[in-house]
Amino acid sequence: MPGMGTPELPVPDGLVLRPFRGVRFAVEDPAKVTSPPYDLISDADVEVLLDSHPNNVVRLILPRSPHQPST
Repeated sequence: MPGMGTPELPVPDGLVLRPFRGVRFAVEDPAKVTSPPYDLISDADVEVLLDSHPNNVVRLILPRSPHQPST
């Protein structure tokens, strides 16, 4: 509130973007946590990628239902 003894913070005119620290997995072989583009991955490839590393990105780009059986 104006007049309460606290200065008003400036309001930006638009979108404000600020950098942030990325989160990276500490892996020896980046190929174990990366994958081809999602539209190029076959069902067999998904299984290989899922087995390659617990943090493989295929878990994010092609998530499976907890009730979906493995092939």
